[in-house]
Amino acid sequence: MTSELKGKSHMKDRVAYQNGKWIPEDDAKVSIWNRGFTLGDAVYEAVRTFNMELFKNREHVDRLFRSMKVARMDIGMSPDELEAVTEELVERNRETVGEDGELFVYTYVSRGPGTHPLKSGPCELHIAVKEIDFKGFAKYYDTGVHLVVPSVRRQPPQVWDAKVKSTSRFTHTLADIEAYQVDPDAYCLMLDLDGNVAENRSANFCLIRDGVIYAPQSTGRIQGISELAIKEVAATLKIPFVERDLQLYDVYNCDEAFLCSTSWLMAPASRLMGEPIGPDSLPGPVFRAIADGLSELTGVDFIAQAKRHAGIN
Repeated sequence: MTSELKGKSHMKDRVAYQNGKWIPEDDAKVSIWNRGFTLGDAVYEAVRTFNMELFKNREHVDRLFRSMKVARMDIGMSPDELEAVTEELVERNRETVGEDGELFVYTYVSRGPGTHPLKSGPCELHIAVKEIDFKGFAKYYDTGVHLVVPSVRRQPPQVWDAKVKSTSRFTHTLADIEAYQVDPDAYCLMLDLDGNVAENRSANFCLIRDGVIYAPQSTGRIQGISELAIKEVAATLKIPFVERDLQLYDVYNCDEAFLCSTSWLMAPASRLMGEPIGPDSLPGPVFRAIADGLSELTGVDFIAQAKRHAGIN
C-alpha cells in the first residue's frame, strides 16, 4: 500500500465526538441552520499532542469555558468531563496517525440552530482530530516567516473582548488574504486601531530586544497558551518577559522576532514588509534557548520532529 493510500485510510478510520456520541468522522453532520455556520456564533479551541499526549490540555479547556461564559453558552459538562473526552478522543484515534505523527484536537461549541440566541436550544459540542501537517511550516525554522501588515485591523476590545476565542474571524481571514496577495507564503501581522502590534490570525507575536522578550498588550489579542508556555520557560532561564504596546518601529529594530502558536510552538520571523528583521542566521540565540526549554517541557524536539516529516536535514 502506498503512503498516499495509507493517508486516505487514516482519514476514513478517524473518530469524532458530537453531542455525546462517538461517531466515524465521515458521519459527523451540522445543520445548515446552525448559528455557528450562519452567524459565526461559536467558540472553539485547538490543542495538539506531543508523543501523542495532549500538551496543556487543561489550560485549553479552561480557556474554552471562559469563552463560553462570556458567550452565554452551556454544554452541560464540567471542565473535568470535557478534558476526559478530549483525552479519550486521542486514544480512539491513536492508530490513525502515521509514524512519529501528532494530532490536533479541535473543539467547537455552537449555539445550534435557531433564530433567537437565547431560544435556540442546547449548545452543540463538536470535537474532531486531524494529523498535524508538519510540512506546512517546518521550513520556517530555517528561513523565518515573512510578515505582512494588512490594512484590516484587529477588532478593539470596545467591540468585543479579544480574549474570547470565537469562530467569528472574518477580519482575520481578510488580513490573511491581503498578506497572501503580497506574498503567497507570508503571514499577516495585524495592528490595532492605534497602530500597535496585535496578532496573527492564528498565532501570537513576540520580539526580542537586548535580551528581553516583549509581547503586545493582552487587551487587544488572544492570550495564547503557547505564549504562556514560552513565558514559563523564559522565567526558568531568567529571561525577562514584558507586555507593552509595540509599534512597527520596534519590530523593524528588534534583535529577534517570532510567532508562537499551538501547531509549531515557535517560528522565527525574518522579514517585515520585505525588510529583513532579526539576526542574519536563524534561529537567533534567545529563540534557540527558549526552543530548547520547550522541547524539554513537551518531551519532544519539536523543531527536529517537524523537519523529519518535511524531509529537511
